[in-house]
Amino acid sequence: MSNLLEVEGVPIDQEGRCMCGAVKFRIQGQQIASVLCHCRGCCRKTGMTPIHLLIVEPQNAVTVTEGENDVKIVEGYRKIKHHICGSCGSPIMQYSVVVPF
Repeated sequence: MSNLLEVEGVPIDQEGRCMCGAVKFRIQGQQIASVLCHCRGCCRKTGMTPIHLLIVEPQNAVTVTEGENDVKIVEGYRKIKHHICGSCGSPIMQYSVVVPF
């Protein structure tokens, strides 16, 4: 279950990092939706609190600019690939071929 707010075509160009600073990334693309997800996987990941997701395109909109070797990929609920910092566990991005709405 999710609450979807479509915001098609909003340009996004932001930089971010994990909590410990080992991984830095940049998002460049078009934001196509903003989602507050209540699915079982997201709630388990946060201790039963919904998670906020930005959906961007193209698929390669998120690039790791520093610490690429520190990124760990874990396959989770509904075959979503979670990219997290291997040191502190901060989420970097999630990837799924099929968006689970």
